[in-house]
Amino acid sequence: MRWANCIAGASVIIINYLANHLPINNRYTGQIARQFAVVDYLPDYALLIWWAIYGLLIAFCVYQFEHPQAAGSMGGPFIGSCVFNISWIFAWHFELIPLSLIATLGLGTCLLAGYLRISPYRKVGSWAQLICVNSFFSLYTAWLSITTVANAVVVLDYASWHWFGVEWVLWLFASVISAGVFALAVATVREDPVFPLAFIWVLIAVGLQNAENTLIMYPSAASVLLLLAAVVVIIRRLTLISNPAGHRL
Repeated sequence: MRWANCIAGASVIIINYLANHLPINNRYTGQIARQFAVVDYLPDYALLIWWAIYGLLIAFCVYQFEHPQAAGSMGGPFIGSCVFNISWIFAWHFELIPLSLIATLGLGTCLLAGYLRISPYRKVGSWAQLICVNSFFSLYTAWLSITTVANAVVVLDYASWHWFGVEWVLWLFASVISAGVFALAVATVREDPVFPLAFIWVLIAVGLQNAENTLIMYPSAASVLLLLAAVVVIIRRLTLISNPAGHRL
């Protein structure tokens, strides 16, 4: 299983590299994305989070060689996520947009299965497990929950849906509020300080991209501050649980 995980992980990185440098079907990933209105509200640098995700993916593959139990318990969801990640690339580059959403949903389902299997942060035994397993599945699952919504919006745009006649900016406003509430709820219930980081990142990007629109900028800023406060509180709580003797009034 350990080698299967490594092959699957390496395949994801190689295919994603080729998608942006070969490119696949003579189309770059971002080139296709720019055909849809949703991209206008999200800057290109927001996608730099993939570097962190792929870095953690490599860390997970290395970690499992020293901890084979991780390879066994997380291998199924991990390999499934790799298969759907690659499937998404090909569906996207051949402009099979509805099929790309199905691949995204499959990817999100696999990651959610893995996320629900990771140990609660308060029970993590080592920094290696914290970074290579918990943080990997937390950050990846959070980002996929964001990109699933974005992919669904792209499909609706592709189908020429007219948003019930409501201005797109109002849909974006609702999305910003919903994203903040959702991330806060998951972070609180799971006591997970990493999950909100993907939302903080994308909300900062959306806020800066739409800095002249107060209907987007202010809710984005408020959501970021709220989530940052939640992260600090959760980390503080986890620190006290792991080292109660170190607490000083």
